Formats: sequence, C-alpha cells, structure tokens
Amino acid sequence: MGNRPLYVPKANQGPAEYTAGKTYMTEEGEEYIGLYHTYPNNNVAYTGASFSRKSKKLTTYVATIAGSSTEGGSEQNGRYFELTAKIFNKHIVPVYYYPRPLKADYAKAKFVRSFTCKKNQFETIIEIDSNQLSKINKVNKKGLNGDIYTSLELFWTIAGPRLDVAKANKASIRKASKTIPTIKQYLGDLLEFYKG
Repeated sequence: MGNRPLYVPKANQGPAEYTAGKTYMTEEGEEYIGLYHTYPNNNVAYTGASFSRKSKKLTTYVATIAGSSTEGGSEQNGRYFELTAKIFNKHIVPVYYYPRPLKADYAKAKFVRSFTCKKNQFETIIEIDSNQLSKINKVNKKGLNGDIYTSLELFWTIAGPRLDVAKANKASIRKASKTIPTIKQYLGDLLEFYKG
C-alpha cells in the first residue's frame, strides 16, 4: 500500500483518470493500465479512482523492457532491468567542458580539471566540469551513472618555470593513469593553458 500525503484539501486532489498505458508504472516496474488519481501539489499518483488500502504509488513510466528508443527502451535496458530490477532513467550522459583558467587560477599556478569515460571505453575520454563530477551516482539520480562511468580530477599546473610546470603535469598524469590508463594520450600537451 502506498502512503498518500497526510492531509490534502479536496481542491488540491486531481480527478480520477484512466491510462491505457505508457503513462505510469508501479514501483516494481510494471506498466500500469487502469484508473488512477493524483495529488498535483505533491507530484504523486496512486492506483484507483480514490485512495484506499489497496492503492499503490505510481511513478512515471519508463520503458524498462525492450522497446522503442523514443520511450527509453532497448534490449540492454530490458536485460538490465530483468537482472537487477533497477530503473536508471534519470542518469544523463557527460557533456564536454572546455576549461578556461581564471586570473585567480594563474595566481595559484594551478587549477583542478575533471575527466570521465566509460569503464569499458578508456579511449573515449571526456573533460567535464566539477558540477558533473559531483553528481555521479549509482542510485538513479540526475547525473552520470557511476556503474558505467569512471572519473577523476587532477591538479593542472599553469604558471611557474616552464620545466617545472611540465614536470608537475607529467606527475599528475602518471597518478591519474592509475584510474584512466589512456589519460596520457588525452593530455598530450604538458603546457596546455601555460603562461610564463
């Protein structure tokens, strides 16, 4: 049984409606067809025309079994759901970020850079911003899927004696290559963003 909001005035309760499918699903991942009612202010929906002990909480429909790609379905999605009973529709793909060091970064002589790639595709590295890095998760929240992507951050030196900058960046790359072995190819220019 689902738990409805403790008190909801009649004015804030949606009318009973019917879905023929592909609108809602149960928390177990089964597509729901039938009568449902909503509480729009609380952004929740339940089975049945009105709340009762048999009402089940509904979530937005996601194609967990193989279906069209426009519905978020695929053979892989279906297989993943069958094996784990997990829905992962809120994860996003990484968005490339081109860093632009600030005057403050040059004053500190370094700044932090963040990178990610799929765990089975080390040859495709994407630089991301710190916001994307902080939202990597494995619990179906908005952000990169931590089960699929590996990530790292490293200090990138951008000011100081030229040879020391190259040496510091080479050391950062060596340390980062323990997480992403191909990072050396991505960061081929040890003096990128350097100002002497």
